[in-house]
Amino acid sequence: MFSDLFVFEKKRNGTQAFGFYLFYFLMIIVISAVLGMLFARDFATGLVVGQMWAIVVCLGLSFLVLFKKNKLRSAGPLVIALLSGVGAYFLGGFLGLAATAYLTTLEPEH
Repeated sequence: MFSDLFVFEKKRNGTQAFGFYLFYFLMIIVISAVLGMLFARDFATGLVVGQMWAIVVCLGLSFLVLFKKNKLRSAGPLVIALLSGVGAYFLGGFLGLAATAYLTTLEPEH
């Protein structure tokens, strides 16, 4: 479930994709809390910092997965990667990482 979390070109099954989701979701929460404490003056500003971090991480991970799987020229996966950023805008890493985890289940192109 939690094997090869940093191997982005790997084709994952559902359980492995869920493990990928959980690991990176927890990482977003921890790093967002740290960034919020460092750069925010109040709780509301901390939420905005955390939200921006979630958007960056979800988009970054999605495009890294696509790059490693040689799918940057495929329209469908590109739309899903962009939707990860939209999802992160509305519900943070909770929704944004769902699209990213799905992208990890795709077969790499060679």
